[in-house]
Amino acid sequence: MDNIELMKSFLIWIVTIPFSALLLMASTRIFKLKEKSYKTAIKVIVIIGFLGFAFTLLFQKFFVDWFMYLESVKFIVLYILVTLLLIKKFYAISIKKTFAVWVVWLIFHFIFLFLVIGPLWAVVSFSMMMQG
Repeated sequence: MDNIELMKSFLIWIVTIPFSALLLMASTRIFKLKEKSYKTAIKVIVIIGFLGFAFTLLFQKFFVDWFMYLESVKFIVLYILVTLLLIKKFYAISIKKTFAVWVVWLIFHFIFLFLVIGPLWAVVSFSMMMQG
């Protein structure tokens, strides 16, 4: 990963943390969970984001030939299994409710990515490309 791509990924990660946490908090409120604070949502999102960013750096540095395959593995392991485990742990809810919260958060997240992050990524990419 070159420095420009690294910087873009880091900026997008920083920008998405508060919004992703809001979406997770909204998901917990839909199911009227006892714990539905923004602070808890931030903890979950920061852990997921940090692990995802670290895995991406690790994969690209040491497993260049396998990068696309490992990104798929990262999605399955990190964004599904680890996220489900973190939601279950931090919110102390059943597996069924954990999965429901995760699915709603994922739907909210995809809408957010499509409407906000896609255009933001394009603007950041274009501005960095124009700078040289």
